[in-house]
Amino acid sequence: MTICADSTFSLVSPCVNNHQFTVINPLKLGILASGSGSNFEAVAQAIEDKQLNAQIQVLIYNNPSAKVAHKAANRGIETVLLNHREYKIVPYSTKKLSIHCGVMM
Repeated sequence: MTICADSTFSLVSPCVNNHQFTVINPLKLGILASGSGSNFEAVAQAIEDKQLNAQIQVLIYNNPSAKVAHKAANRGIETVLLNHREYKIVPYSTKKLSIHCGVMM
């Protein structure tokens, strides 16, 4: 979160006042997480409060015991576990992540 010159807060940097632009279609977000989900909750709450014109499409997390998975499921948001402990090499994530996000690599 960024503190703007007029003492308001913005979720993006540089500061953008909600009245400065109009977004017709909401941003489609994929959120990466590994723990309790405090940042996920902050983004989800900003969307609910109409501070952020976005939709969370998927939560991708790498810790099987992460509490954030339950928070996303309770909001009806798709969750994907990419448990890095199951792989011997790191580059797995790029290919598997692109499949879940519908991106050709």
